[in-house]
Amino acid sequence: MSKNLVTICNSTVHKTIIRDKKNYYNEKQSLQVLHLNYKDYLNVNYYPFPRLLEYNDKELSLTLSYCGLSLNKISKLNISNAEACINNILYNVTYNNIIDLDIKTDNICILFEKIYLIDFDKVSFSTDKQINYTADYYLFKYLIDKKIIRQGCLLLIPFLG
Repeated sequence: MSKNLVTICNSTVHKTIIRDKKNYYNEKQSLQVLHLNYKDYLNVNYYPFPRLLEYNDKELSLTLSYCGLSLNKISKLNISNAEACINNILYNVTYNNIIDLDIKTDNICILFEKIYLIDFDKVSFSTDKQINYTADYYLFKYLIDKKIIRQGCLLLIPFLG
């Protein structure tokens, strides 16, 4: 089992993966691929993943952009375009053949009413896009819906073209 040493300073996060090179390379590769291939699928007008600012393969350390508080530390949300944000995140993860094996409230963050998905050290890679997208969509939506303040919302049907 790997452990991570995480420190937050200003707008950056420094993460060191202890004892597990595979998790380090999973996170590094996922963040590089997401950044390289990112598409603002539903015009949410922000990048919903941590930016990889620096890395050190020898020390297994990553410096990432800060993405806000994790969902488990927030009691209520007021995000008008949550459905679009969720779909945009999952479209990009799925489009890049990433299966996130660790979608949970600790790894969903909120910053300035925007949703971010973090922590890509526990992933695998697959081309079975529809199965991965559908399973992740319902879990992600459930975790957000538990915290959101309802003021009417638009339901978007998940679609991969």
